[in-house]
Amino acid sequence: EGNYTFKAFTNYMKNFDEQNYYIQNFRVLQNSDETVEDILELDAQFLAEGGHLVEGVSSSVGVVVKDETGSGVGNLTGIVYDRNNEEITNFKTDLNGIGRFLLTPEAGNFYKAVIDYYDEPHSFNLPLAEKRGIVMSLVELGSRIALQFKTNDATLNQIKGQPYVLTFHDGEELKSFPFEFENENSITKFINDEDLFTGINVFTLFDGQDRPLLERIYFNYNGLEMLTPPEAKIETVEDSLQISLDFTHLIAVEKSEPKVNPKPKSFQDALKSTMKSGPRMTPHNFSISVLPASTVAYNHSHNIFSYFYLQPYIKGYVQNAAYYFKDVTPEKQRQLDNLLLTQGWSSYNWNNIFNQDLKYLFPLELGITANINLNEEPYEKYMIAVGRQDFRVITTNDSSKVIKVPTLFPIEGESFYVSGLTKSDRTRRPSLYVTFTPSKIPEFENHIKLIPNRRPNLYTDLKFDPIIMNSWTGIEQLDEIVLSVKKRDSKREELQATTTGTIDDFKGDMRQKYFNFANYLRSKGFQVDTNFGQFVVTSPRVISTRAVSPAFYLDDVRILDPTIFNQLDVSIIDFVVVDENNSRVPGTTGVIRVYTDPSAANVSGGFSQTVEADFPIGFSANKMFYAPRYGFYQNSFFKDYGVVDWIPRARVDAEGMVKFRFRKESYPTLRLYIEGTLGDGFMSQEIDVNLETQN
Repeated sequence: EGNYTFKAFTNYMKNFDEQNYYIQNFRVLQNSDETVEDILELDAQFLAEGGHLVEGVSSSVGVVVKDETGSGVGNLTGIVYDRNNEEITNFKTDLNGIGRFLLTPEAGNFYKAVIDYYDEPHSFNLPLAEKRGIVMSLVELGSRIALQFKTNDATLNQIKGQPYVLTFHDGEELKSFPFEFENENSITKFINDEDLFTGINVFTLFDGQDRPLLERIYFNYNGLEMLTPPEAKIETVEDSLQISLDFTHLIAVEKSEPKVNPKPKSFQDALKSTMKSGPRMTPHNFSISVLPASTVAYNHSHNIFSYFYLQPYIKGYVQNAAYYFKDVTPEKQRQLDNLLLTQGWSSYNWNNIFNQDLKYLFPLELGITANINLNEEPYEKYMIAVGRQDFRVITTNDSSKVIKVPTLFPIEGESFYVSGLTKSDRTRRPSLYVTFTPSKIPEFENHIKLIPNRRPNLYTDLKFDPIIMNSWTGIEQLDEIVLSVKKRDSKREELQATTTGTIDDFKGDMRQKYFNFANYLRSKGFQVDTNFGQFVVTSPRVISTRAVSPAFYLDDVRILDPTIFNQLDVSIIDFVVVDENNSRVPGTTGVIRVYTDPSAANVSGGFSQTVEADFPIGFSANKMFYAPRYGFYQNSFFKDYGVVDWIPRARVDAEGMVKFRFRKESYPTLRLYIEGTLGDGFMSQEIDVNLETQN
């Protein structure tokens, strides 16, 4: 029970002030009613558009009203009074506690705002107006915007004829317009919508010495693709409910006559050639949360749109940022502009931008680097492995006593193994020690104040089964092989009678040749991805953009989750049958059958010739999400906090459909929360599913 914060960041992000990282508060509740006390303390902040109030110049003033927890207080009315307590204007806050009003401050006058909150008046002083200065204002005019720069007579006499530059950027590209004040107190610059950047535009006024004077943030919705939700269908399949989402209107499947090079140099070349001219599907990566439609648990301030298009450009934390990107209306666009008016300067630091000698203190990290420190004359080659999955042979520089092995991605609990290789490729245990960079998760102190939710390197030199078996022969081993040859021939004949595929006998050198099963499959032409604990195999016979895996059997038992082959000890494999022409298993291409003989493990014996070092940190393996079971599915607790299912990586099939199942219960109306990427854009959608319409 309590409040928790989840952070996702890279070490390199710590070099920048912009909030490019992900941060999210959440609260763990007990199954009990909470008492929420009324919060009566208020704080109001007032900020003139562009940053300054100037005497005698009309300005828009943004207002933000928050309670003592930092949450915006909506639907409040405030009245602005001058020094004589005469009412000048009034304002009202929106649901996030933000509003604006116009004010022309007079010389020698000062102003205050009075807000009534629970029948108690709260008074706040407005910032004093400056005697000289420039005011910036932004006005939307249909298909273009107007940026107006205004000043008073006292200032005009001083700045007339001096150069100024208006710039605007989106964090990547910058555009600029030079201008000067002549005889008029105001200058207006018009910018067409097509010249604006989609999303954030940061407008900054610089003087002749390149000093930033004023800044205004504006959001351009034009060009922002808000995808329409897919159609959802629900039906009963045995004891489960199946939901089918139709993405055919969002997923482009282009079809044309494939033009594969008749003589490709490799399978990969043939695949790339076909992908360029044959069927092609829009890339996508999104998750689906299935919750009761009345849930109060899915109340994140952000969605993927607001975290990408808005938060990195803002200095502070934006409350309820996702609101501005759901069911967008002109009113919401005005409310977002009010929010940006109150932000003042953007998160970009112009001093850092102009500083060409800026040094980055936190390096870019790509995986983990192993530093092999040699205590002896180096071997010409070393054999290394990560958890017996990622193996490679590396050569050394005779003059170097440290070998760096970058871009390692160990799973938590895996070790790093090193063996020296002689000229005859026999393994020897080297004299060395291993350190790792990085060796710990870096500390990260975010400078964004979140709104609380209510309510020495070690290594071990241990004996283990060698990565490369010792290459030796002996009469005892030879006798054992001779005695068992008839039995092995009989097994081979039995397999040959039931398959048209190839049969590999893992006797003798075969068990020493391959250090893991993935590398054996790669030698057969398969593509095997073992990153982050997965085991994804693509058949070399599939010329398609949609990877199709073969069906796996282990000792004639169908294996639906092939990740277990990551841990398969090659020394116990007896035979492997690869039948690429077998199409009898739906949804697969070919069949791979593995037969084992546990008595064959470690048949070569011998001593360990390997140094083992523990990774101090590692990556998390993929895990299966199991939805909890509840005693009741119609009570208030389940409707508010229950979870039905979560699909972390939804995949669209060749027909443009996403299908998934979950256990059938007496659920109330459900809601699907879809979040992720599709093509070059983002997707954040909510779809209600009425269970009464199921087939």
